[in-house]
Amino acid sequence: QVHHWRRHKKCCKMISSSPDMHLRYVKAYEGYKIGLNQKDSGEFDQALLTFQESLEIFKEFQDDSDISGCYFEIGSVLSSKKQYEEALVNYRKALEIHREIRGENHGQTCDCYEAIGNVLGEQGRYDDAYIGYGKALAIRLELFGENHMEIGQSYYNIDLAQFEKGDYDGVLVSLQKAKAIYTRELGVEHPRTVQRNVCIDFCQKRMNPSKKNVQL
Repeated sequence: QVHHWRRHKKCCKMISSSPDMHLRYVKAYEGYKIGLNQKDSGEFDQALLTFQESLEIFKEFQDDSDISGCYFEIGSVLSSKKQYEEALVNYRKALEIHREIRGENHGQTCDCYEAIGNVLGEQGRYDDAYIGYGKALAIRLELFGENHMEIGQSYYNIDLAQFEKGDYDGVLVSLQKAKAIYTRELGVEHPRTVQRNVCIDFCQKRMNPSKKNVQL
C-alpha cells in the first residue's frame, strides 16, 4: 500500500507537470465515464473500445486505482458479451491490483471475487464459483457483520452455486440465513423476502421425492 501511495503521488505530479498531461488524464477519465454509459446502454463493443483506450492512457500514469477500475469494467463488458475466459483474465487482473493496494478485506476486492464467481457460474464451473462466492461472503462478514443486506446477497449467490451442484441441504441453510436477514431488514412482505420463501419451498420439493421436482 505504501508502494501504491508513492505511485499515486507520482501520477498527481505527472498530471500537474504540464497542461498536455493534464488533458490526457482528463481524456482517459472522461472516456471511462463514457464507457460506463455505453455499457449501461448495451453498447458493449463500443464500451470495450472506450475502456481499453482509457486503460492504455492510465497505464502511462501508473495509478493502480484507475488501471484496476478499467480491468474490472472490461471484464464486465466481456462477460456481457459471453466472452467468459477473457472476462476472467481481466477480473483477475483487477483482483490482483485490489489485493495489493487495498488488501483482502476491502469492498472492491469483494466485488472482484463475486464477479469471478458469476463468470464461473455462467461457465458451469459451480465448484469454482462457490469458492469465489465464499471469499466474497467472508469479506462482507468481516466488513459488515452477519446482519447486513450485502450478506443476504452473498448467501443468495452461494445458494445458486449449491443448487447447481445438487447440494440442497446447503442451499436451505443459506436460504434460511438470507431470509432471516431480509425479514428483519425489509419485512415479511418485501419481494426479496417472499422470493426466498418461494425458493425454500422449491428446494424442499426437490429434496422430497414424493413431490414434483421444481427448478429453482
